Amino acid sequence: MEVKEISQVLAKRSCGITSAQWNDFLEQLEKFGLYLVICSSKPGLAKSPAGGFIPMPSRDDELRLMTAEELQSQGLKVEHQILPYRQKENQA
Repeated sequence: MEVKEISQVLAKRSCGITSAQWNDFLEQLEKFGLYLVICSSKPGLAKSPAGGFIPMPSRDDELRLMTAEELQSQGLKVEHQILPYRQKENQA
């Protein structure tokens, strides 16, 4: 499928994807040395399922795939990230 077509399909199907399916997807990314980074544009915080707080979701959030080297060059841990809006401007 072309990008435009698959993006429309993903938008409709993403709400039905389970956390186990997302977990599998993220593990596949890690095997290729890629990490999902969500850059949030919203200043509010929500409770994280793992404890603590994470930026609230927003329709303006950006999804990025980054390598370990890219994360480290920005002083971030090598893991999937949700960055608050303050750090969004630092992303290249």
